[in-house]
Amino acid sequence: LALGNAENAIVECKNSTTVESISKSDCGQLLQSVQWFKNHYIDAGLKYYPVMIHNSDEFGSAASPSEDMRIMTPLLLDNFRAFVKKFAECIVQNDVAGKINEIEKLLNQLKLNGNQIIQAYTQSFSKRN
Repeated sequence: LALGNAENAIVECKNSTTVESISKSDCGQLLQSVQWFKNHYIDAGLKYYPVMIHNSDEFGSAASPSEDMRIMTPLLLDNFRAFVKKFAECIVQNDVAGKINEIEKLLNQLKLNGNQIIQAYTQSFSKRN
């Protein structure tokens, strides 16, 4: 997912899970996606954020997450959805379609501009021992 300014989010979506922790397998899928991205795009100087959408913010003891992984929990996902919806409503209600400055201002206010998404709608993880 391109965020702009040579930044990208690499996302594994497991939002239907009901387990208490992120499994080794789910962690491995995100690590494989990161490796694929590195193999294809790292020479281009692109920055990336590995993101797991999951009901838990805790990796199981068998998992080996990289330190830069971020988690989007159900609450953060709901917040993200709500602000994307609000953005769309504001575009329509305020007739700002095509007005670049107004759109950028709105994206910044709702924390939907580039890596603001990562900072506002994801969090760091914990690890079970």
